[in-house]
Amino acid sequence: MNLYKKIQFSSFVGYRRFTRYWWNDILRYMTGLSVYSYQWSFQLYAPGWCKDIYTYWHRARYGWAPRDTFNLDGYLNQVLAGSLEYFAEHTEGCPHSYIVNNKDNFDAACSQWETDLRRWAQAFSKDPSDVYIEDNKDSSVPIYLQHSAEEQRRRNNLHQALKEIEPVWESLWE
Repeated sequence: MNLYKKIQFSSFVGYRRFTRYWWNDILRYMTGLSVYSYQWSFQLYAPGWCKDIYTYWHRARYGWAPRDTFNLDGYLNQVLAGSLEYFAEHTEGCPHSYIVNNKDNFDAACSQWETDLRRWAQAFSKDPSDVYIEDNKDSSVPIYLQHSAEEQRRRNNLHQALKEIEPVWESLWE
């Protein structure tokens, strides 16, 4: 299971290529000029590449950027999912509470720790606000009910992971 996802650094959104929105996005990214054809008006912004340099610098210096706060819960979920997955692969022990629960077998305690880390990483990787369900014409359940049920399931898994990780929060170090 690979939960490593690249965090978007570029302000270039990624419209479908060669549409007017794509060209407008390139123009704004390179020069800061934005053309709105429905009003034939122009607006001048800071070029996108300047914002990207600021984002790189801010993340390198402080570990976060103002751009990250737009969807802070999604950003933190993504970072925690990748970090917990990496930690599960590279851990060299387990918290004391796992050892106390499995006094007989140290390896079983550490194996349970790695399993829990991977399960929590999986819960954080499934963002509740990022649900996409294809419309199945054969299904008797409407699409919005399927979407709502999946969103609620992901939210419950996320909250359960947060409750389980809270007692061992200080043990999340290598």
